[in-house]
Amino acid sequence: MPELRGFEVGAEEVSLDLSGERWLPARGVGEEETGWWFGARLVLQTGAGFDLQPILELWSLEVVNWVDAGLVVAEAGSPQHAVRAASSLADWPGVRASYPVFRRQASTRFAYSPAPNDDFFPSTVSNVQGEWFLENRDPVTGGYLGPDLNVRGAWAYSRGAGVTIAFADTGIELAHPDLKDRVAGQAHRNFATGTPNGNPVSRFGGTAAHGTSCAGLAAATADNHLAMAGVAPSSGVASWVIFDTKGVLAADDKLLEMFTTSIDSVAVQNHSWEIPGKGLAGPSPLQQAALEKAYSQGRGGRGVVMVRAGGNSRADGGNGNDDSYVSDPRAICVAAVRRDGRATDYSAPGACVLVSAPGGTPEEGGLFTTDLIGFDGVNFVGFLPPYQYLSDYRFNALGFVGTSASAPLVSGVVALMLSANPELHVRDVQQILALAARHYDSGLDPDVRRNGVGLLVSHNTGFGIVDAAEAVRLSLRWANRPPALSVTSSIPMATLAIPDNGLKLEITGDSIPAGLGTIDVLPGTGPFADAPTGELPLVRLGASISGDHPDLTHAAALIEWEPSRVVQEIEYAASLGAEFVVVYNCSTDGTTPCGLKKGLPLAGSDFTRIPSVFINRGAGLGLIDLLAAGHPVRARLTLAAATLPLDVGASLSLEHVSVRLRTDHPLRGDLRITLLSPSGTRSVLQRLNDDVAPGPVDWTYTSVQHLLEPSAGRWTIAVSDGAAGAIGSVLEASLILTGVPIEDADRDGLDDGWERRFLGGLDHGPREDLVGDGYSLVRKFVAGWDPTVPASPQALEITPWSPGVVRVSWPWSGGVQELLSGADPGNLLDPVPVETGPHEGALFLPSTNGYRFLGLRAVQ
Repeated sequence: MPELRGFEVGAEEVSLDLSGERWLPARGVGEEETGWWFGARLVLQTGAGFDLQPILELWSLEVVNWVDAGLVVAEAGSPQHAVRAASSLADWPGVRASYPVFRRQASTRFAYSPAPNDDFFPSTVSNVQGEWFLENRDPVTGGYLGPDLNVRGAWAYSRGAGVTIAFADTGIELAHPDLKDRVAGQAHRNFATGTPNGNPVSRFGGTAAHGTSCAGLAAATADNHLAMAGVAPSSGVASWVIFDTKGVLAADDKLLEMFTTSIDSVAVQNHSWEIPGKGLAGPSPLQQAALEKAYSQGRGGRGVVMVRAGGNSRADGGNGNDDSYVSDPRAICVAAVRRDGRATDYSAPGACVLVSAPGGTPEEGGLFTTDLIGFDGVNFVGFLPPYQYLSDYRFNALGFVGTSASAPLVSGVVALMLSANPELHVRDVQQILALAARHYDSGLDPDVRRNGVGLLVSHNTGFGIVDAAEAVRLSLRWANRPPALSVTSSIPMATLAIPDNGLKLEITGDSIPAGLGTIDVLPGTGPFADAPTGELPLVRLGASISGDHPDLTHAAALIEWEPSRVVQEIEYAASLGAEFVVVYNCSTDGTTPCGLKKGLPLAGSDFTRIPSVFINRGAGLGLIDLLAAGHPVRARLTLAAATLPLDVGASLSLEHVSVRLRTDHPLRGDLRITLLSPSGTRSVLQRLNDDVAPGPVDWTYTSVQHLLEPSAGRWTIAVSDGAAGAIGSVLEASLILTGVPIEDADRDGLDDGWERRFLGGLDHGPREDLVGDGYSLVRKFVAGWDPTVPASPQALEITPWSPGVVRVSWPWSGGVQELLSGADPGNLLDPVPVETGPHEGALFLPSTNGYRFLGLRAVQ
C-alpha cells in the first residue's frame, strides 16, 4: 500500500511555465525547501469492486483519463480543491492512493551545464576557430560536427574548484585577464633562478607563450565575458618555471625540488615538454626519487597526478617509450588528435599512450588559447572593438599545436575528476580516464583493436579521446581499487642472437629464380607483419589509380614507388581487397633506381589499412617479368625474431606491463620489440627508427595496452632486426607485471569471487553487458559496481542547450535508436535518428512553448 505523506501547502498559486496552468507550491514534512507543486487534477486508485461514482459526485470531480481498472485522473477545477479532496479521500476505506497531480524538483544523471558567456567558446565565430575541442557543435542547431571533450556534461557536476594544477613550463602571464583569478594566491616559482616569480622567461615567440597557452586550455576563467573557458575553469594554477631564457632545463637538483614542491596542495602537474633527439632519455636518479615521493606521498598518499605530452616525433620514427618521463607508469601519457579524431601526423605513437585529446595541426589550425598580453608572445595582430582583447589570445594559424596542447586539456579533466572525488588515487585516475575515453571512428586508425577484455585501444591514441562528462560521472561513483602488486619475472636464458634483417618477402611458384625466392624488404610505418601473412597471389597494380583494376581480394599487390603519393597507392590497393602491398623502387630515367633519403622509404604510411614493404628495383622488375610471362607467383611476408617466452602463474588484473631489456646491438634504430600477452594483445614497444646509438643497452619499456587483462599464461617478447649489416644479441630480459591480485581460474580478467557473488558462477565473459546499459562486466568489476543493476535509470532528460535549442538525452545501452514525438502520448510519430556515445544518447531540438511528448525506441 502507498504510505501517507504530509505536506505544508502554500496559499498562493503560481505559474511554472508559459502554459498558463496554476500550481500550489508545497513542501514535504521534514523537507527544508519547496520541492513540490500540486495541480488541479486528482489521481485516485481504488481496490477491486470499489464504486468511484459516489466519490466523484460528492467532490464534483470529472474523470479525464481512465488509466486502468480502479485508477483514474479527475479534474478538480483548481489546485486548492484537488488538495482538499486528496487529503480527505486518503483515509477512505478502499482508497489505495489519493493525491493531486504534481511536479517536483529532481536531479538527473545526465545533467548538462549552460554554455558559458565567453565569446569564443562556440566552435566557430565568424572566421575564428573557437573552442571546438570543448564542444564541437553547430552554434545554431547543436548539430554534431566532430569529436570533443564533452565538458558541459562534466561542468554540471564539477568545474575543478579546490584543485590546483602546476604547469612546469616557461612561465605564465600572471596578469592575463583570463588567468589572473586562477593564479591568485598560488605557489609560483622559477626553479631555474630560485625565485618566486612565475612570469614568462621571455616575451616573444611561441616558447615565451608556451606555459601561458597550456594554462589557458586547462583553466581559463569561464563566464567572465572574455574570450574563452578552460576545461576546469574554477581550478587553481601554479606557474613553475623550469626553463631559462635559452630554453635549457633547470639543473637536476632543481628538478628534484620541483617534482616534490607542494605535493599535498598541488594535485596535478602538467608537463608539456620532452627531451629532444632520437635516442633514449629519461629522469636522472635524483628525479626518479622525487617522482616516487610525489607518487607515494603526495595528496596524503593518493599521489600527485603527472600528465605528460606524448611527444611530437612521429615523423622521425619517435615513440613514447623512447622517453621514460613519458612512459613512466606513474604518469599519464597523452597523444594528440585531429578534428576527425585520428592521431595527428606528428603525435608519437607508443604502447604507453593512455589517452588522447585534440592538439591542432598546421593544416587545420591550432587550438584557441591564451597568449602573452598585447603584441608579445605569438599573436602580434591588433583588433578593433568589440574584440580588441584578441591580441591576448592565439588561434587559427597562430593557434597552439602539439601534444603540448593535448596534455593540459587532460590535466583540466583530471582537475574536474579530483574536484568531484578528492579521494581518487593516481591509479584510479588513470583507469577512469581509460574507461571514459572513446574512439570516434576506428576506421581512421587501423591499429584500433580490442584487448583481451574487450577495451578498444591503439598505439596511436591509447584508449581514445577523453570524455570529461563520463570521467566525472565515473569518479563520483568509483570505489578505489585495492593496492597493486608488482611481479617481476626474469627470463632464464643465455645470450640469444637477433636474426639480422629478419623481415622477408618469400616468393613461390613455377620457375622462380634463386635471387627472387627470398627478398630483403624495408617495412612501412603502418601495420606490420609480426605474424606470417598468408601465401597470396601477387598481382601487379598499374601506375595509375584511376580506371579499372583487378579484384585483389585475398591477394598481394605489386606497385611502383611514387614518393609523393605512395600512401594513396597503398590505400587504393587496400580498397581493392589487397592484404599487403609490395612497393618496388622507381627509376629516374628508366634504368637508374631512384635515390633513397635517410629513413624508411615508406615513411608516412602509419595509418594505411594493410602492411606494406619496400623492395629494390631489380627485384621488382624480376617479379614483373615473371608475371608478364604468365607464371603464377605467390608471396608472403615472414619475420625471423629472437623470441623469449615466459610462463606466468601469478593472477593479476593488469594495470601496467613493463619489459626490461639488455642487448649488445650496435644500432638501436634497427630493432623492433614487441610483447604478446596470453590474451593475444601485442604491444609494440619499439619500432624501426633513426637512432644510430647502440642498444637498448639497458632500458625498460612500458605498456598500458593490456589494461585489465589477466596476467596468468604465456607472454612472449620478440626482438627483430629490420635492416642488414649490424648484428647483435639479447643479453637479458625481464617482465614486470603490475596489477590487483585476483582469483581467476578461468583467466577472463574477472575475479572469481566477484563472479560467483553477483553472477552465480564463471559462465560469463568480461565483454558481456548483462543488463543492456552499455557497461561491460569488466567495466563494472573494476568500478566496484553490481553488474546485475543498470548503471543508471532509463529516462529522458530535457535541458536547455542554447536560447533556441533544447538537448534531449538519455542513458544509451547500445544499438541504433530513434526518437519519436507527437502531441498524443499514445501515437508518437516522426522518428528521428539520434546520436549515440559510449554511454549516452542525445538529440538537439528547437525549443517550443507548447507541449510535446517524446519517446525512445530501438531500431532493429
